[in-house]
Amino acid sequence: MLEVLDVETGYGDGQVLWGVSLAVDRAEAVALLGRNGVGKTTLLKTVLGHLPLKSGRVVYRGRDITRLAPHHRARLGIGYVPQGRGIFPFLTVEENLKTGLAALAGRLHPRAQRIPEAVFELFPILWELRAKRAGALSGGQQQQLAIARALVGLPDLLLLDEPTEGIQPSVVEKIQEALLWIRSELRIALLVVEQNLDFVWGFAQRFYVMDRGQVVMGGKVREANPETVAQMVSL
Repeated sequence: MLEVLDVETGYGDGQVLWGVSLAVDRAEAVALLGRNGVGKTTLLKTVLGHLPLKSGRVVYRGRDITRLAPHHRARLGIGYVPQGRGIFPFLTVEENLKTGLAALAGRLHPRAQRIPEAVFELFPILWELRAKRAGALSGGQQQQLAIARALVGLPDLLLLDEPTEGIQPSVVEKIQEALLWIRSELRIALLVVEQNLDFVWGFAQRFYVMDRGQVVMGGKVREANPETVAQMVSL
């Protein structure tokens, strides 16, 4: 589904990523772990096309998309839930969800573009609050909205940046269950940046650990020692 091959990039003259490679298979959930400032968000922005590469390639479903603009990547089926959620506070919940339809341009006829019922089945609270301004929602409700908005675009690959940040434990559990359902039932691949090991261990199949702009560890979740991984993330 996704291959990142020896990618190097950064901001201006400052290099952040150094020869980073990783892969995500179809309908697979992969956790990208590491402390703050090690390059995790930069890697997601590189996959999305927000940062030009100094070297390396990004391949999606067998196609080299290294030089493709971000909106074209979205229309190919790459969804994104940014850190901090990025909802539109003065739009209603329903209006926020409708903005996700932009990713369907060129893929579905305009008459076929609608909010999938599965979004409200997955997050029933959004149906109840659909006429409410998004800025008035709690942090957990906003996170559910951000994930739902990405799902409206019918992605094959969903990138999530720190989805548990600032979320109360009861909602974190709901989001964990939702991501497991998204992967197993909707067959959407997931690449999730996180620091909460208990959270990602509940749905991820593989993981990578980053440090100082490089991948320093990786493997299958079921074969890994959580304590060893936790030590790597906290170093």
